[in-house]
Amino acid sequence: YEAEGHVSVCPDLVVEVISPNDLYSEVNRKVREWRAAGVRLLWLIEPESRDVFCYRQGTVEPAIVREDERLTGDPVLPGFAVPVADLFRIPGRPA
Repeated sequence: YEAEGHVSVCPDLVVEVISPNDLYSEVNRKVREWRAAGVRLLWLIEPESRDVFCYRQGTVEPAIVREDERLTGDPVLPGFAVPVADLFRIPGRPA
């Protein structure tokens, strides 16, 4: 079923990057909607604090993955891991 160009299939993984203009209430609404839809893994990336809030299906609170830690994709992307610091690295600049 498609309505107005939107597909009603729920993805397994959603990555949301918070921008400076995003309102807390809007970000929170999106998180609630994705979780209610059945997303198995949601990464909410907070550039200001350089944290990733990792929501996994079946959990109430997100795991907070800090800049000096590794973000994993389990169970959606088995074996995938990336240092959170790499998510904020500007291409072409030394680490």
